[in-house]
Amino acid sequence: MVVKTAIRPNYFKDFREVSTLKTEKKDDQDIHLHSLSKHAGWKILEDYIDGLIRGLDLMVISLIEQGADAELIGQKTIAKEIAKEILIGIKNKVYDAKVEIEPDARK
Repeated sequence: MVVKTAIRPNYFKDFREVSTLKTEKKDDQDIHLHSLSKHAGWKILEDYIDGLIRGLDLMVISLIEQGADAELIGQKTIAKEIAKEILIGIKNKVYDAKVEIEPDARK
């Protein structure tokens, strides 16, 4: 049986709203991560993470320049992208907490 009805325009919006519900009270994790974002040590760590990300990119570029085979380049690229996503996730976690506590802090 084929269903020939259209999806309501707000169908997916309903799911987004449910998944982003938050309580009005700021949770302790957001408060602590916001506090971390205010420390000079966070800027040092953020710069270090950015350096690691650049290093991961350079590693794959170096393999390409050295003429490594495509399979090795592909494996290293996948590992690089996974590592980058984890590192970026750390930065985003702190940034999101900062914005949650301080909405005017959006980039």
